[in-house]
Amino acid sequence: MVGFIEVISHFNSIIDVLKENNINAITIADKKHKETIKHPYSNTFIADYYVATKSNDEIINKNLNSQNIDEIVNLNEYDIKNNTLIYTYKLSNKFDERLGYIINFIDLNSIDIGNIKSFKSQFITNTVILVILMLFLFISYVYFNETANNSKFNSKLKKHIKQLNNLQKYKQYILDSQTNIIVITDGKTLINCNKRLLEFFKDVNNLNEFREKYVCVCKAFVDMNDELYVINKEYDNNNNWAEYIAENPDKKFKVAMYDYEKTLKHFSINVSRIKINNNLIVTLTDITFEIEQIELNKEKDRIFFQQSKISAIADILKNIGHQWRQPLSIISTITSGMKLHKQLNILNEKDFIESCDTIINNTNKLSNTIENFTSFFDNDEKNSKYSLVETIENIKKFMDSIFERNNIECIFNFDDDLVLDCKQNELSQAILNILDNSIHALIHNQNKNSRFILIELKNKILCCKIVSNSSTIKRLLLLLIKITLSPSINSLILS
Repeated sequence: MVGFIEVISHFNSIIDVLKENNINAITIADKKHKETIKHPYSNTFIADYYVATKSNDEIINKNLNSQNIDEIVNLNEYDIKNNTLIYTYKLSNKFDERLGYIINFIDLNSIDIGNIKSFKSQFITNTVILVILMLFLFISYVYFNETANNSKFNSKLKKHIKQLNNLQKYKQYILDSQTNIIVITDGKTLINCNKRLLEFFKDVNNLNEFREKYVCVCKAFVDMNDELYVINKEYDNNNNWAEYIAENPDKKFKVAMYDYEKTLKHFSINVSRIKINNNLIVTLTDITFEIEQIELNKEKDRIFFQQSKISAIADILKNIGHQWRQPLSIISTITSGMKLHKQLNILNEKDFIESCDTIINNTNKLSNTIENFTSFFDNDEKNSKYSLVETIENIKKFMDSIFERNNIECIFNFDDDLVLDCKQNELSQAILNILDNSIHALIHNQNKNSRFILIELKNKILCCKIVSNSSTIKRLLLLLIKITLSPSINSLILS
């Protein structure tokens, strides 16, 4: 709209006509438009007011300056200064916004009634013409400006929409290029996914079909009765499954789902900790093969453990048989002697009592052997407190017959006893396996007089060593197992 003042500046002929009638006039733009006038016609400014028409420097210098310009442009009627009548006509648009001013200067000596009438008629006529021209230019300006702006806006809008479409395609391309299943969800509904999810189920062709059938991928989660396997339920602090995973990034969560062939598949699941419009990005990585391998290895370990256990039982049974022979032989000898003395009528009371006591003692040995054997292979999974030294001594007793049969001497030295709080059965079987391996290694030594197994418990470290060729004290470390014991934390670590 400031451009209208520039248009007015091209009507200097009107100013010239007024001058012929002894009226000096200038057109100025309001000072608020100073910064928006890019190409001034006259390059003349009074304070911040732009003089838009050809100016009469003499009139301006005589009547206008930076001190009185504000007073003159805001005149409500007229003012007389320096023998000059000053009258200001204010120019505004249809929104009553001030555009500029037409300031008229008339020498009082030249004023008569005719001039006044002529001035009034001429001024009103010219003002009407100016207003009409301004209205026409304003309508033209608005029309062409709106047309240009609409054209630019539509062009930018189309370009922006095209960029958004390309960005959406690019984002989907990135999702589909991933080998893992990617879903975007709020934990209750599926917002978006990549094609890997649709390929996994195959009973749906697109995202909309998936939403209609499943609503959320969590509907397909299988309950594995494992706290690390996430299912569709409400967790701590009213969090859904996705929020629960996001708030526990240190836990290795998994999910299980049936594919289109009804085959159970396992996935590790990760959730972004940053929400995008209250949605989370979820990544599911197929770990079915790893899970199957773990289960296979567990089965192999279980079989190996059972085989080792059976082998240990066979050795223990041999040991028990050997330990039973001596008490049974003693019992048999005593009972035979008692019977013979009875038949010869020479069995006295003292011999009878001593023989009975001996039989009872050996019977207790047999009973203790069975009791130790039963507790040794007890499958109780609960922790219990027990003496480490006593446990090793009991194991030595079990192996005594095997040591004797193979000319092996087992020596156990310790500096202090320890009370452990763990599964005694597991520790006993571990030590038993170490001794069994040591025996198999020593029996290959031709020198039957130099077979030693040294068990040492020093500084809370349990070591098992085998020694052959005692003359040179040559040590063969077939197996060195250190058991670090810490009663303060009630734990047992095998390394």
